[in-house]
Amino acid sequence: MFERYYPQALAALAPAYELAPDDPAAARLLADLYLRQASRAAPGTPYRALAAAALATARSG
Repeated sequence: MFERYYPQALAALAPAYELAPDDPAAARLLADLYLRQASRAAPGTPYRALAAAALATARSG
């Protein structure tokens, strides 16, 4: 069931993530949230890769 709503969660968090680079701590927090939520998704879904990429971007910037 979680996978069903994960795209909606990403859509809701994406605007906040777009604004977060002005606040690196917020960007890391949001990326970490993506990763935590993606860990609930079934293996083999694109969500984990997306969350890992978001976290890597936040940590590098």
